[in-house]
Amino acid sequence: MNKYVKFTGKFTDLIPNGWKFQKLFARNYRQYHKTCDGQKYSQDCRIWQHLGGYLEICDLFSNSWQIVELIANNEIDNYKVSHKVIPRFCEAFDSYSFMIDKINNKFEKRDFIRHVKPKYDITNLPEEEQKAAYDNYSNQWKEFNLDPKMIVLIKDLLDRGWIRVENDNRKK
Repeated sequence: MNKYVKFTGKFTDLIPNGWKFQKLFARNYRQYHKTCDGQKYSQDCRIWQHLGGYLEICDLFSNSWQIVELIANNEIDNYKVSHKVIPRFCEAFDSYSFMIDKINNKFEKRDFIRHVKPKYDITNLPEEEQKAAYDNYSNQWKEFNLDPKMIVLIKDLLDRGWIRVENDNRKK
């Protein structure tokens, strides 16, 4: 059975806590969104008011529950990656890196040898096979990096008791 992230808080509490309201006119949906660091184009969360209220993280959509479950179970640090860069250009930073198996609907650690290397090894193939190999890779795997500030935002929602993971038995 599929799961989702149910919003259990009060919608009226969102705006005073920095969430922005948006009414989407195609189906008259009501949505609240907040970026992880307050910047316009940063990673964001969206809380939708229809279907009883639910949360989506960035472009993970129906896979958002897996991130929330990892955070709630304190397993998120298993996915933390430190990026060391040339100091002259930018500072070192951390992120949380995932490989999403779209076929089996699960998250895995981003393992270069197992996941990323095959994507770049296609250069040795003939040109017509390269496209098919890349399409096969892209059809199964989605690479995703999560900002540490997003983890803080989700932890805050969990600590307030505003979200929880539930089985999805909503009528759509």
